[in-house]
Amino acid sequence: MEHLEATHSSAGAYTVMRCDISQSKEIKMKAYLWGLEFHLDRLCTSFEALLKTNNLTDVLPSPHYEVAVEESRNIISALVDELETSQSSSVFSISTSNQTITAMITILWSKRGHDIHVQGHLFSNNKLSDPHSYDCVPITTVIAGADPELPSRHDHTPSAKLSSWCRKRRPLEDKFKINGIDEVLLARNISSVAVQNMELLEGLTSNLFIVYKDGTIRSPTKDVLCGFAQYLVMKAAKNLGIQIVDEPITLQDARDGLWAEAFVTSSVRLIIPVGKIIFENSEAPVDWTESDMVDLEWDRRKWRWLYESIINSYDLSDHQSQSDIQRIR
Repeated sequence: MEHLEATHSSAGAYTVMRCDISQSKEIKMKAYLWGLEFHLDRLCTSFEALLKTNNLTDVLPSPHYEVAVEESRNIISALVDELETSQSSSVFSISTSNQTITAMITILWSKRGHDIHVQGHLFSNNKLSDPHSYDCVPITTVIAGADPELPSRHDHTPSAKLSSWCRKRRPLEDKFKINGIDEVLLARNISSVAVQNMELLEGLTSNLFIVYKDGTIRSPTKDVLCGFAQYLVMKAAKNLGIQIVDEPITLQDARDGLWAEAFVTSSVRLIIPVGKIIFENSEAPVDWTESDMVDLEWDRRKWRWLYESIINSYDLSDHQSQSDIQRIR
């Protein structure tokens, strides 16, 4: 993203979606996209936000969005064709119906004159995996705090997925994503005393969920970029009867011992458990861990229930087209 932005001297709107390839009953490779319509809709709203930010809303009328959406579909279709063809002739063999190869498809919209220029990219490590046997190691995260000298998202079109953020977040990555830190959490002050309390918002590339000890779950949806995996988790929670509370996640809650679990979500990896959250502040530090959950069996954690609900709802072995996961042709 940074290279494209620098090359064309203009920012753009982009999205990243998950694509799973599995073997059909006819021994053919078939690729399925997660949240295609969600991602296309967000491209439109993100690009519109980009134009508003630059006072260019009168430059591109709505028909250009329809053209860009159709071109995006064509590019995605071509990338999927290439993926299916390459896997069909690959030395890798998908031996069971549960095994898949996951790819990441990125679509970028940028302004070229009076048109929207659409570009696409697909990446896969070609490794076989079984989504039903997900056994992720909990990650360590750090809270960036609210240093005015560091970039933030909540006051700069936070609901839009813009390529410029890939460049702007670099100082945060350079400062915090070191010494085993896997993700950086963004936050803002909610009290007059800066270190007294903070509201946690989202990760640099993820949405944040905190499971409270009363069994409820919180995940910010205001002043953040709401993701497709976040949507899937909230949908799964409703189906499971788990309450999602529309209340802020605060550092004081962690100090008061109210947190039980934490996890982040992304379109490609879906759910990633968090085992440690650090706030490195000399006056009021926080070092939260799942230490009081060690006696709880791994498969009884709520993030695990939610993940399994999502995977079981969209089982590729059935090869059924659904609203959230589908083939594009």
